[in-house]
Amino acid sequence: MASHVDAQAVQWDLTDLFDGFDDPKFTELVQSAPKLAVDFSRKYRGQLCELSGDSLAAAFQELEACLIPLYEASQFVHLQFSIDTASTTIQHWVQTMDELETIVQNHLLFFNLELGTLTDTQCEAVLAESSALTRYAYTIRRIVKHARYYLTEPEEKVINLKTINGSQAFESLYNELTASFQFSITVDGEEKTMNGAQLRALRQHADPVVRKTAMRLFFERYESHAIPLSKSFLAIIKDSVQSCQLRGYESPIDVMNQRNDLPKNVVDQLHAVTQSSNTLVQRYYQLKKTILGLDTLTLSDIYAPMPAGDRVYSFNEAKTIVLDALNDFDSDFYAKAYTMFEENRIHAPVLPSKQGGAYCSSSTHRVNPYVMLNFLGRSRDVSTMAHELGHAIHAMYTQDLPLIQQHAILPLCETASVFCEMIVSERLYAQANTDAERRSLLTDKLEDLFATSHRQNMFSQFEQVVHGQLANGPVSVDTLCDLYVQQLHELFGESVSYPEGYRWEWLTIPHFISVPFYVYAYNFGNLLVLGLYQRYREHPSSFMKPFKQLLAMGKSQDPMTICQTVGVDLQDPEFWTSSVAYIEGLLNQLDALVDAPSESA
Repeated sequence: MASHVDAQAVQWDLTDLFDGFDDPKFTELVQSAPKLAVDFSRKYRGQLCELSGDSLAAAFQELEACLIPLYEASQFVHLQFSIDTASTTIQHWVQTMDELETIVQNHLLFFNLELGTLTDTQCEAVLAESSALTRYAYTIRRIVKHARYYLTEPEEKVINLKTINGSQAFESLYNELTASFQFSITVDGEEKTMNGAQLRALRQHADPVVRKTAMRLFFERYESHAIPLSKSFLAIIKDSVQSCQLRGYESPIDVMNQRNDLPKNVVDQLHAVTQSSNTLVQRYYQLKKTILGLDTLTLSDIYAPMPAGDRVYSFNEAKTIVLDALNDFDSDFYAKAYTMFEENRIHAPVLPSKQGGAYCSSSTHRVNPYVMLNFLGRSRDVSTMAHELGHAIHAMYTQDLPLIQQHAILPLCETASVFCEMIVSERLYAQANTDAERRSLLTDKLEDLFATSHRQNMFSQFEQVVHGQLANGPVSVDTLCDLYVQQLHELFGESVSYPEGYRWEWLTIPHFISVPFYVYAYNFGNLLVLGLYQRYREHPSSFMKPFKQLLAMGKSQDPMTICQTVGVDLQDPEFWTSSVAYIEGLLNQLDALVDAPSESA
């Protein structure tokens, strides 16, 4: 297909970082990084709480000078790994960088630990005496606020070192093993070999037999490797639970709540509002079953394409759609997205050893972001392109901030990305010529919304149950499977049937082990943007300035304060219910199209 042909040529140029692993700059950095950290430690250890405000600001700047080259080297290695996970050379460098980061981290541990001994009064006093320190104020207050969760420096160092061969090693085992999976399947009369991402993409195939076969093969492979994968899962989650208890957090999810600087009641409210609207998911899939004319809709059919809705986009067509939509929205957004293409910062083709999915990677203000896609030409891939470019735009807006504040706090990470996705989705819908196309686009949008909000909410609830049970003792793999099936039923109800293989789906979700409780940020960001998008449509002329201010704030304030920039109170339940109402509006729109008279051919 044309989508594959022109996407093959879209590969990123990483020379803005390094020319390769043999680049002298890269070699020098790897060798010098520990020395920079040691020199910094010798200069400031034991003195931070005695420094003047200006001197403390200078210490922050020197700390960033230690970290900037390390961040860029780590980004370079992990970008390389994501497109060639089978390379033993790259695997070696991933391990080397993980070890190097731990060494540097241990040398710099004293910084937060010492600042954490300041009282609130001392903290405010030192902030008041230096205008240069103002840009670090939120960071310092957070360090002082979270000091109660720190252990002693020797204990923290031991934890960091043990992590390399503990939870981090289990995560590497999981990632490398699952990345090695290859699947043989007959598609359209042709025997094909696929990786996991390509196989999962067959959930959008028109033939229900192909969809069911693909997902059966996918889950069977994970089940056949259940021993190493489940051992990795349980070891990492148990380590997370023990760390939570050791540091004195109230509950496992509280670790992420503190990291996200969100009150528990806001997160609980997010979970409750989303769960209460699971009926929308169930209503949608009952409707989709009718549209597809199926007696039974299984979980392997939930992403089945709509009739006459299988348009394929070339990469260049997708690029034009996205850039045109962003240009109509805002010239700054367009210019930043255009830069990503002009500077060859996108990797688009599907490759045998490439990681699945898509992401945007940003490291420091010196280097613009990079975007990885697996472009197959579906309308979803057009939306994904917009989504990841939104992340890149967001990162570019924060480049004037200190390094430690550039990466937006997790619940706000999805703000620009989902917003760009919404803009492009509306563009695709406006360009549709038939009700069949419109039905297809609406179903794609609703399924993406449900996947990002309700599915992630289900994942988060599953995590809470599992972490809670592991806190009380061992949990068997069969129990994990049963707990997961319960959550599936909570979400989908009677709207679908449940193939046996889906009891293993929890084992295929890498976020569960890479960053426990990360997933609720997707739901948070999604519903946040739905609410913001409605405000934009109501008052477009007055919306953009505060919205750009929100993006440019990065992690310089807590999410509650940042959202007040655009007049949003995160503790107001009506804001979250308005986002759910937007989803219901799309569902009503689809319902009307289904009831509309059929079009002639």
